[in-house]
Amino acid sequence: EAMYNSKVVIASDVPGLRDMIRDKFTGLLFKVKDEHSLKVSMLSCEKLEELSKSLGKNARMDFDARYNYEEMVEAYLRIISM
Repeated sequence: EAMYNSKVVIASDVPGLRDMIRDKFTGLLFKVKDEHSLKVSMLSCEKLEELSKSLGKNARMDFDARYNYEEMVEAYLRIISM
């Protein structure tokens, strides 16, 4: 939802999230169990408005490219018909 709405995503650098978010392009990844890394990411977005806007814009473009509605429906239908 955040990517669709051009909002910055800050997430743990774990499998799954790492696949969705391209660090420093569509969002920010922080080290697992590293409060300082999370804090730095959050403060970066708060202090650098242009960074936040750029990440949000990139996230929306990436979302549109990867999560096409028609393709998702087709994929679900393929799974259901198995």
